Amino acid sequence: MAPTTKINLADKVDDGEMDLSMCDLQEVPVKEIAAYRKVWSLDLSNNHLTQLSKAFPTLTNLTKLDLSKNKLKKLPDNFGDLHRLKHLDLYKNELQHLPLSFGQLKSLKWLDLKDNPLVPAIQEAAGDCLDTAQCQVCASNIIYFFTKLREKVDEEREIREKQRQKEKERQNELTAQKSKSNIPEKKKKKEPKLSTSQTKVKCEATTSDVQVSKGEPQAQKPIKQSKRSFFFIFITSLLLILSTLFVLTACGFDMTMFIEDAVATTWSKSISHCPQAVQNVGETFADYFLFVHRKVGYYLAKSENKSYLSILNEKVHEMYSTLIR
Repeated sequence: MAPTTKINLADKVDDGEMDLSMCDLQEVPVKEIAAYRKVWSLDLSNNHLTQLSKAFPTLTNLTKLDLSKNKLKKLPDNFGDLHRLKHLDLYKNELQHLPLSFGQLKSLKWLDLKDNPLVPAIQEAAGDCLDTAQCQVCASNIIYFFTKLREKVDEEREIREKQRQKEKERQNELTAQKSKSNIPEKKKKKEPKLSTSQTKVKCEATTSDVQVSKGEPQAQKPIKQSKRSFFFIFITSLLLILSTLFVLTACGFDMTMFIEDAVATTWSKSISHCPQAVQNVGETFADYFLFVHRKVGYYLAKSENKSYLSILNEKVHEMYSTLIR
């Protein structure tokens, strides 16, 4: 609340000292006082002040401040900004605590805290303040007390900050581990929900597949063995037939000569549509094959088994005649 009567501050200033005592003030006119920059002493005693505004510590030119015989219950947290303050009178107020910034008042030489309901720790540091010497000791002890208290508070705050940081890092690690463990689950495709009947059919199908798969190795073994034996017999038979035809045609039997002619004709037709280079290679291969074929026949004809070959020729002729009939 503003003062009930308008105060002419100019009348209250004398040689750098402003006396606003016993003016029934309920609020300090900080803005108006700040206009008087040469004021170094301010007397606000014997008023009805219950608190000071946060703007009050902007009066940094003050070296002497009298706030005695008011109803102050607390001081602003930034009260320590009054770093030039040397003399402070807080006698007979309702203060229980002092702000932590009180330790910043390094220039303070005189302090009176009598008749305040201070907490035991501050009261013990302040002392009795019964005379000037005790008030000087009070200022020194209070500054030291709040300096150490500030250091302890900062240290505890730093410890709490480190603990909070460690806890945050631990939480981040747990979150990272949890996210890594959940990666496979995220990659899994979500299967559509099936009805009861669909689930039953799917289970039956899966069971039958498992049974079939279990039986496959035993059923496939004889099949694979039969395939291998069939393939072996087929290749062996084909080689025997080709070898027999090769020998028979090489021997010049009448009934097998047409095979040589048919093979030669088919080979010539098959390579006639190929490029010239392929045709040349094919003709060379055919000439070489015919050369070997005839050489085999020549040596067989010269062998001692000529009579046997003649008999074989007759038998082949008889078989051919029988097939024609």
